[in-house]
Amino acid sequence: MAKLTCLQAVNEVLKRIGEPTIAALTSLTTIQLQAFDNLNRALEEIAQDGDLRPLEAIGTVTLLTGTSTYTPPNDYRALAIESFKQSDSNRNVNIITADEFDIMFPKGVPSDRTGYPSVMAEIAGVFTFDRKPTANENSKTVDYRYFKIPTLYATATATGTSYIPEGYDRTLLCDYATWLTMRYMGHPEAMDYYYSIFGDPSNKKPEGSLAKFKSQFRQPFLKARVGYTF
Repeated sequence: MAKLTCLQAVNEVLKRIGEPTIAALTSLTTIQLQAFDNLNRALEEIAQDGDLRPLEAIGTVTLLTGTSTYTPPNDYRALAIESFKQSDSNRNVNIITADEFDIMFPKGVPSDRTGYPSVMAEIAGVFTFDRKPTANENSKTVDYRYFKIPTLYATATATGTSYIPEGYDRTLLCDYATWLTMRYMGHPEAMDYYYSIFGDPSNKKPEGSLAKFKSQFRQPFLKARVGYTF
């Protein structure tokens, strides 16, 4: 058994709603397109429900002389707290809030505050360090972990797979897309899939597949250290 491809996932949803399966992802009918779109909607909504390890990635900031602000990667969604490390100097970079950074540097980072950074804040979607590198630090790196925006299914790539691990792609992802599609159709069995995903407290089964997935694959939350270096 392997992870479902995009085409297999679409067909799994179509079978559950009583529709014929398809051989390709071209010229989709209205309900077929609903099944495809709802798989992507499910991928997005599951990703937004926590920092999931299958979406964890490694990022690198390459220090530039005189530059204290850096733009995250295009697929950046959220930072893995406490993960910033200066690989070349074997030191950690403490993470603080944007408000704390503004209190420390109300006029911005002064030009004479140079060297390896020791503090970082994410301000308006930009990584902002407390020091400006000199020629000695130029091209050195600061590594970190982050959580990605998920890559969605594409009709042009029928064999593409998702970030959802094997097994959960069938019991969570396809259930989620089936529920969304059945709700669109006004299908009487829509709530059965809702309970499968989110649980059914009235039946003394409050844990659904989404809760099981998050308990197994969610990144533990750690509160960031707060430190000041002047």
